[in-house]
Amino acid sequence: MIQRIKSQLTKSRIKQLVTYGFVGGFTTGLGYVLYYIFIVQFGFWYLFSSAVIDPFAILLNYLMHRAITFKSTGSKRTQLPKYITLVMLNYFAGLFVLFVTVDLFGINPLLGKIIAMGVIFTWNFLALKLVVFKNITTP
Repeated sequence: MIQRIKSQLTKSRIKQLVTYGFVGGFTTGLGYVLYYIFIVQFGFWYLFSSAVIDPFAILLNYLMHRAITFKSTGSKRTQLPKYITLVMLNYFAGLFVLFVTVDLFGINPLLGKIIAMGVIFTWNFLALKLVVFKNITTP
């Protein structure tokens, strides 16, 4: 099993994963800064803040991953519906994790948001690589 994993870890795959981390980190960080401003500076409710900011961060994430991480030249007509489906799953899963962490476990909304972002961030790479941009091969 470990040997199989090692054989799959080529330089280009590692580079793609690192790029995914940087792109995702940038868009996630920007979204979090805006979320923080909405809550702390404007006093908006945490779920409203997330509902307003997340779509913008998600769109930027798609554009950057398409161009930078996966260097996709595939059809937007086939990729976009898959991406939108993934986004909706991510969006509602993120809101659910945020609700659970804040309202059920009593975690601060700012920390709850970080937890929700981490959950989505970790499994999203595989979904993008294997579903949305699956026509892109990495040697």
